[in-house]
Amino acid sequence: MNIDKSLLKTLWYEDKDGNPIDCKGDEIPANAYYQVSRFPHMLTESHLKLIRQDEVDKCRHPHKCRRKTGGWIDGIFGRECTRCGGTQLRKKFHFWPKKWDACGSREVFESRTTWNDDETILGMVNSGDYTLSEAILVYTTACERCMNVLAYKYTNGKDGYPEHSEEWKKCGTFCQFCKDE
Repeated sequence: MNIDKSLLKTLWYEDKDGNPIDCKGDEIPANAYYQVSRFPHMLTESHLKLIRQDEVDKCRHPHKCRRKTGGWIDGIFGRECTRCGGTQLRKKFHFWPKKWDACGSREVFESRTTWNDDETILGMVNSGDYTLSEAILVYTTACERCMNVLAYKYTNGKDGYPEHSEEWKKCGTFCQFCKDE
C-alpha cells in the first residue's frame, strides 16, 4: 500500500459538488461552498439531557414551544415541545394524541479538547500502562500539573516535572486525578 500523505489534510474548501479547491494563503476561494475540517488531536465530549417521562407529563406544552418534526414517512406528522422535549406523532387526517411521549435526549452542550503532545501519549501507550483510548482520555482531562507529571514520566524527564516537586506544588491547578493529593 502506498499512502499519499498529501491527502492527509486537516482543513480545506470544496465547491458545490464536493470537489476540493486549491487555495492560496488564508483567503477563502470565491467558488467555495463548504469548509471541511478534521482534526486527529481532538477529543469531543457531549453532555446530553435525557428526556424523562415524568417531566414531559408535568409540562403544559405551550403552543409557542411546539415545533414540527418529521417528514420522514409520508402521511405521518410529528411535533416536539421545545420546553420539555416531549414528542407526538399522528397520521394524516387524525387528531393529535392527548399523551406526549418522552424518548431519547437532547444536547445541552459540547466541548472539545485538543493536544499537541503525541510523544507523551505514545509513551503512555508504549509503556503498557494505558491503551491509546485511555491515554488520550487521561491526558486531555488532566490539569496542567498532571499533564506535566505525565510528560515527565513518559518522556523520561525530557519535558514536564516530577510529582510532588517544587514546581508541582506551585502549579495551583487540580483535577479529578490529583484533587486528593
